Amino acid sequence: MKILFVVQNYYPSVGGTQTLFQNIAERFANDYHDKVDVFTINSYYSPHHEIYKKINTSCEQINGVNIHRFPFIRLHLTLFRWLSMLSKKVFKKDTPLVNEYIMGPVSRQLKQAIANTNADVIIASSSVYTYMNYPLWRKKTNNPKPFIFHGAIHFTSNKKQEYLPQKLISSIKASDCYVANTVYEKQRLVALGVRSENIAVIDIGIDVHKYKNINANSFRQQYKINSDDIIVTYIGRIEPIKGIDVLIAAVKLALQQQNKITLVIAGYESNYAEKLKKIIDQMNTLHNRVILLTSVTEDHKYELLTASDMLVLPSVNESFGIVFLEAWVCKKPVIGINIGAVNSVVKDGVDGLLAKPLDANDLAEKILLLANNVPLRISMGEKGYNKVIANYSWKKIIETYRDVCLKAIKKFHV
Repeated sequence: MKILFVVQNYYPSVGGTQTLFQNIAERFANDYHDKVDVFTINSYYSPHHEIYKKINTSCEQINGVNIHRFPFIRLHLTLFRWLSMLSKKVFKKDTPLVNEYIMGPVSRQLKQAIANTNADVIIASSSVYTYMNYPLWRKKTNNPKPFIFHGAIHFTSNKKQEYLPQKLISSIKASDCYVANTVYEKQRLVALGVRSENIAVIDIGIDVHKYKNINANSFRQQYKINSDDIIVTYIGRIEPIKGIDVLIAAVKLALQQQNKITLVIAGYESNYAEKLKKIIDQMNTLHNRVILLTSVTEDHKYELLTASDMLVLPSVNESFGIVFLEAWVCKKPVIGINIGAVNSVVKDGVDGLLAKPLDANDLAEKILLLANNVPLRISMGEKGYNKVIANYSWKKIIETYRDVCLKAIKKFHV
């Protein structure tokens, strides 16, 4: 089978989508001997990111997967962001077309390559990017292809304020299959009129073996963290929507009762990281109790998780949260926010805790509960590990993805 993956970024870019699709692509190529191509942009960061860092290699093969990186336009971003802010201020709403061009990628070469592919099926992610509109214009091409829409939609907890552009919904409905990360995501889409039988819920996988034989003390030694200090870890994009400011406020409150807490914020370079540094510097009680890392390798991430006592993901905007699985593989308890996608993954009081959205006081209570109870941390970490082993093996997930590919091809041609 010839399979084309289209994603906003790909290895060596780092992130949840990158990790997921690298694993799927390489397993298709190596386990099933499929011809696998990946179309992506030539940047380490998303096309709308404020920072552009070029990946110089335009074509290469990694672990049996052929990767093609395309240039894209960014000159319009400042103007379009200004137009978006103006629209919100004057009309009290977003302008879908403006937002579409902000998210991008605006790339004529990428669009042409997708239009001319000889793949048997296309799998693309995620919902906000322009190439996800392929189902709406594929019939204008000489050789349209079956399309699997991996949305990873970050539904908010407030359904009344939820807004999805009509073009996005139309593209989902026009796709041959939609892949949802959670049952919650599927339920929300069905409520919007997407046919239930066209939605496949497929979990995210994780490679358990990557986390074995990691020195638990190496991270503490490198950053001079005492052996009895309690490391509270955040790993993810350093952006406002991730709720990191709420986590910082919660740790400040928790330190009033437990002064051995150390917060580690690990992510990637962004302008928001500079704002967080200022927030931290202004809080005297956080002096020497917060470590902000903005260049984290995969190996460094594993060392951090192994050294941590808990993982906290304070975001109210998630489609799954692969970092929960990464923490559980290291037998660490997790704290997430009680929103639909997250409570589909984390079982409150069993393998982790769920805090109220945007509530620093409640989050502080959850952090203290784990910080002051070693047996609870161990129990939740073990249960999380067992859950991963039982439910998130790559073998099972790849078999499901392949079945979806075959069904999408059959449906398209019928």
